Amino acid sequence: MHVQGSLVGAGGVRASPRRLAASFAFDAGRPRRIERGGTLRPISSSDAADPILAGFAAACETAGVQMPPAIRCRVVSEIPLDAGEGSRVAATVAGVIGARAMLDLPLSDAEVECIAAAITRSPERVRASIAAHTCVIHEICDDVPATSVAAPF
Repeated sequence: MHVQGSLVGAGGVRASPRRLAASFAFDAGRPRRIERGGTLRPISSSDAADPILAGFAAACETAGVQMPPAIRCRVVSEIPLDAGEGSRVAATVAGVIGARAMLDLPLSDAEVECIAAAITRSPERVRASIAAHTCVIHEICDDVPATSVAAPF
């Protein structure tokens, strides 16, 4: 899936030309983990504070489904960190939408927006990212980020 960053300007919030690509897969027998590339490569967070996993977990909780114990998330971003382009919002949106797609959760677009907005406290940026996202479901994922971090929660 691809999620756009977001920019705040004189005309309001709009999608950024930069994007984050994320894929999710079941990874039986291994702990949850995130493999990062692009601007996310230097991040080593492996706890519930990670926006991708926070979004994924919140979507599961809202749908009343237990989060799978063994998932792998591969994420590559070209959105600069701490530059005001919505990198955290894009990651959170990717987590929520990824959970909905991977687990076939019965969440409407409005519910996805509410979940991500509650986590990020940035409803305008969430709307911009959701409006510009694309989600494609594949049997296998062939993107290869450079960093892998176990996510134990």
